[in-house]
Amino acid sequence: MKRSVFKYIEGELFIYPETLKEIDLLREEIMTGSGEKSNVRVQTNRTSDPTGQITTRLLTDRRLRRLEEVRDAIQSVYDKLPEEQQNLV
Repeated sequence: MKRSVFKYIEGELFIYPETLKEIDLLREEIMTGSGEKSNVRVQTNRTSDPTGQITTRLLTDRRLRRLEEVRDAIQSVYDKLPEEQQNLV
């Protein structure tokens, strides 16, 4: 394994607890709209679907998706480790 790859993985493992917190914060921001840059309301003829809009934002936010991919990769590998190695991690 390349040293740079090893360092990247090591870094992701080190900040894993912060990654989990950031995921929760981003999800909360998206669901409450507290991260919105604009409060401008545009009136259209379409019916408003706030739940659908929140779901779409949760599924399409690049930052959130990236953090969740990292979380899922770490969790997947961790779950496959024997208990002794899990304790080491």
